[in-house]
Amino acid sequence: MSADFVMAFDFGLRHIGVAIGQTVTGTASPLTTLTARDGRPDWLVIAALVHEWRPAALLVGLPLNMDDSESEMSARARRFAATLGQRARVPIHFVDERLTSHASRAAGPARAHEHAAVLIAEAWLASRQRDGGPGLLRSEPRDQRPLRLHVSLQPLPDTIDHGGAEAGPA
Repeated sequence: MSADFVMAFDFGLRHIGVAIGQTVTGTASPLTTLTARDGRPDWLVIAALVHEWRPAALLVGLPLNMDDSESEMSARARRFAATLGQRARVPIHFVDERLTSHASRAAGPARAHEHAAVLIAEAWLASRQRDGGPGLLRSEPRDQRPLRLHVSLQPLPDTIDHGGAEAGPA
């Protein structure tokens, strides 16, 4: 596994956004939007992405209600994360993702989910830098509350340059 990368997922019933985060720079880039059927992705495609990038951690957005309670979508995201963790054998971390889909709508419907995954990755990376330095990856207890994400509702630019992560891992 590479401590240089984390992979973030914006879970949805029809689409799952994927982004790659760089632990050294604390930035993330959109990778792709996967098609899902009732929340079930093509696990072979996810396995190929994990194999290609070899992330040190997988981040899954947890859709919480505004009062911090969990919903049916939260439960489904947790089931997705459990299966993802079993298949990939990479540590899973949850990130409170409320408002990410709204904040990423400016990217357009075709790319909104992967841009939401970018927000999830960058929030987690920023929290690691604040809590212990760039690239710090430590295990978290499974019952720990997800990292709270604060997003700006400003439109995203048409293009985002995060150091060329789209070209694949070095």
